[in-house]
Amino acid sequence: YLQFPPLETKTKKLQYITMKEYEKKAGDRNWFIIGDRVIQVGKHDESSAFMGWAQHQIIGRQDCTFTILQTLYDPDLPECEEPDSVTEVHHAWAENQMVDKFDQADVPANFVYRLRRSASDDGLVGQKRRGLSLARLSL
Repeated sequence: YLQFPPLETKTKKLQYITMKEYEKKAGDRNWFIIGDRVIQVGKHDESSAFMGWAQHQIIGRQDCTFTILQTLYDPDLPECEEPDSVTEVHHAWAENQMVDKFDQADVPANFVYRLRRSASDDGLVGQKRRGLSLARLSL
């Protein structure tokens, strides 16, 4: 599965963000979440139909995996009838779909943070995995 490439920063160290911090900044920064990965949308044409959908359905919201599963269909993907049933396979598939859709719309997007549920969490939400451009996950 494809993943959004990490945003190039001065430090190569992976940064973390809490849900509270995300909620404060997400709308202004064009961020969305898939699993535990915070994605930032780059400059884009506001009149794009795809970006209209993204602005109303995924940007600034909590994990959008279930929304993507309800919007796009793959008969080979395990069924998921409620947000609590989302698995790592669903997260990986949803991110793959969004990488493709953002590419088709010619809209840049990058992986910017790994999500933590609270500042006191010492563990990450979901499975740890590397965010490399066009990397393939073996699930």
